[in-house]
Amino acid sequence: MSIKSDLRYVGNFDNQGGGKILLSVMLGLREKIDRDIIDIERGWTLSDGDDDYFVVALHIYGVMVEHYKLFAVKPQTVRHWRDVYMPAFNQFCEDTSVGAWGDERHAVILDVFAHLEKVVMLLHPDDKEG
Repeated sequence: MSIKSDLRYVGNFDNQGGGKILLSVMLGLREKIDRDIIDIERGWTLSDGDDDYFVVALHIYGVMVEHYKLFAVKPQTVRHWRDVYMPAFNQFCEDTSVGAWGDERHAVILDVFAHLEKVVMLLHPDDKEG
């Protein structure tokens, strides 16, 4: 079973100009996520505020993929992002001694990753396992 986007129900994006805006926003979010992951893989460390931008981009991307059913990455990509990002976040928490906030934020970030993974598994049902 494949779920396709029904572009008749995309609200303000039902015309060519709106579609270009939607494309730009979704691809911009995806590029932000990819850039941050690549930077972390190259040794970049998180600093104050980096977490907010990344997690918000990830969350908005997930909500938009869920609604529009467009530009969904594969589940293994989401798992890769999580496996790269979480150690960097944990290191940030250790380096800055944020205490209980770090534990609470850790749970929130894992929830965002889990939501995105569930959404993309619906769109790529044959790719559930690695």
